[in-house]
Order: sequence, then C-alpha cells, then structure tokens
Amino acid sequence: MTDYKVQGRTMPKLILNITNMGKPFTLADFYVMISRVRSFDGLRLGEFDGAAMGKLLQLTPIEDLHAWENGYDQDGAWNGSRAIAALIALRCDRSKVATKRAEEKAVAKKVGATARAVVRKAKAKVARSAKAKAKAKGGEGDGKKRKRMALKQLNRN
Repeated sequence: MTDYKVQGRTMPKLILNITNMGKPFTLADFYVMISRVRSFDGLRLGEFDGAAMGKLLQLTPIEDLHAWENGYDQDGAWNGSRAIAALIALRCDRSKVATKRAEEKAVAKKVGATARAVVRKAKAKVARSAKAKAKAKGGEGDGKKRKRMALKQLNRN
C-alpha cells in the first residue's frame, strides 16, 4: 500500500518497506504513513536497503512548514514577522551546514593529496638510496633488484 492510499485511514498495524522504488520520497510522505498507525507497537520495519535508509535519514522538513509552525506566538496568534524570521534563520542554518560540509570535503581532498605526495617522496628516496648502494658496490643490475625489493617492502608497510 502506498502513502497515498493510507491517507485518511487508521490501521492497527503497519509494516514499512523502505527501498528505492524510484518515486521521490519526502518527510511528509513518511509522516503520513507512520501517523496512520494507532500505536507505536503496531509499527514494524520490513524490507529495507542501506541506500534508501540513508536517504530517509537525510530528509528535512520543507521550509514553508517550518515557517508556518514558528509563525504562531505563545497565545496561538499568527505573526507574519515571526514566520519570516524563522524562515530566514532556517535558511541561514542550512547555508552554514552546506558551507561546513564543503570545507570538510576540501580539507579531506587536500589531506589525501598531501598523503599521496609524502608516499611518492618516500618511494623516490628509497629508489635513490638503492641506486646509491648499487653504485657503491659497482653492480648496477644488483641495484635495480634492491630497488624493486625496497619498493615492495615500502608498499607492504
């Protein structure tokens, strides 16, 4: 049964299957489904996949709903200024989160590039060391073998 078909019904039990069905799924859709059950004991999770569950956990309420809910004062009177302030605050918070995620991603990329550069330098140092030892002993062919062995040892560590 879909979220559309359960609207207006009250059910004693509901088994949720959370899978990627292709249809865009909103927080409102999810709320409609779980709010049709009389008690929490009647709600069960059936099939689910990790990707769909991850998408479900990332859902956020729509901005209009947030503004509407925060537009009422303590006495229950509507105040448009409160709604607008709540909407602006929500957008500001979401913008900060997006900026923080972008910064974290950039730092992770930079750290990864730095780590790769350190490994390249270490490999080059090992290769130079093996070549120098081979020249000191006078056998170039033996040095290439040592270089390969040193690089294998470095890659194991």
